Amino acid sequence: MPYVFVIIVCLYMLSRSLGSRIFAVSIVVLFIFFAPHLYLESTGLHFVSSSFFFLAGVTSWIAFTHTKHDLYAKAAGVLCACGFLTYTSSYITLPVLVLSALSLW
Repeated sequence: MPYVFVIIVCLYMLSRSLGSRIFAVSIVVLFIFFAPHLYLESTGLHFVSSSFFFLAGVTSWIAFTHTKHDLYAKAAGVLCACGFLTYTSSYITLPVLVLSALSLW
């Protein structure tokens, strides 16, 4: 359950950085009632931790691109590494971060 709470917080922060507060709340409400999310959350599978690390890493990277604080970049790297430890679907994290880094140059 802690992963689900943090996923919702990260999803809200990510949506808030992309749009308005109403947009962020509507995205979170849609996520809460999304049927696959309800199924995976209730079974306690490792997909939930993988989603957490992916969302937290992307949120940290977006915070880094806005503020240029090194702490956010380091947090994104650590969360990317933790994503590799949880499930193989987290391998999408590295290409997302590499493409984001290349877009900053």
